[in-house]
Amino acid sequence: MSDKLELLRIFEYTARLGSFTLAAESLGLSRPNVSRAVRRLEEETGRKLLHRTTRVVTLTNEGEAFLAEARRLLALSDRLFSPPKADAEPPLEGTLRIAASVSFAVFFLAGALEDFLSLHPGLSAEFLTGEAPLTASTFASSRIDLGFSASNAPHDRLKIIDLALTTGVLCASPACAEREGFPEKPEDLLTKSVVQSRNPGAWRLVKRTDGQAITLTPAARLRHASALLVLHSVQRGMGYALLPSVAVRGRIASGALLRVLPDWYGEPTPIRAVSTGEPSPASPAGRFLAYVAERLAADNAGPPL
Repeated sequence: MSDKLELLRIFEYTARLGSFTLAAESLGLSRPNVSRAVRRLEEETGRKLLHRTTRVVTLTNEGEAFLAEARRLLALSDRLFSPPKADAEPPLEGTLRIAASVSFAVFFLAGALEDFLSLHPGLSAEFLTGEAPLTASTFASSRIDLGFSASNAPHDRLKIIDLALTTGVLCASPACAEREGFPEKPEDLLTKSVVQSRNPGAWRLVKRTDGQAITLTPAARLRHASALLVLHSVQRGMGYALLPSVAVRGRIASGALLRVLPDWYGEPTPIRAVSTGEPSPASPAGRFLAYVAERLAADNAGPPL
């Protein structure tokens, strides 16, 4: 069993770093050993997990799904086989009530909550989703312990805890890019099919190399009420979109979406936790907050988009 777990760990490092070489350096192994381990894992599971090129490795569709399960098993293994500590935290019990938008729940938070519950068998959770801004009255009426948002929107009388930043990524499906052609500069998007949220405002794009900024107001062919529906339409080839990196990183790695104008990105948006007060570090809310912060840091440590 430990041998199989080691294969999973090598695969997780390779997928997260996007490179056999970087994975080998991080694990203290040789590059050929890392490559052989991933190949063996593919043979034993009967799945093709990675696309390999001379410069980078990316996840296949099967690999993306497999990676989520591998991370869950590795986290559980680490917990079970870690030696007990004299000051070990007590097991979590009760019900944790979490609130977030449907889009952020699907993009990131639901998976994090499921993995957190697998680490704490005595804990249950309720997930409240909606697009309305979180307010103190909502927290009181729904007995919410912790809320999350990926926006600059104000939160009435709630404590805001900044966790990370997610940048906007210009992307399209392979079918759309083949049909309409790749834009060579941001202004080219004004003549392309675009999918947006209903009230997106203008796109403010920043160039990575020199910080040059440009503001575009594309004429959207299709507008949606949420980023989740924008992603759905983009994957079906309806047009180009500016979507948060937390939503598209895995899909770009798998090849389901293509990165467009990679030298340009949308201005960063904060990912925040909100609550009526500072959660106790030992409480379910406090420990889940720390877990989410670690997951976001690991995600941002992956290959840049």
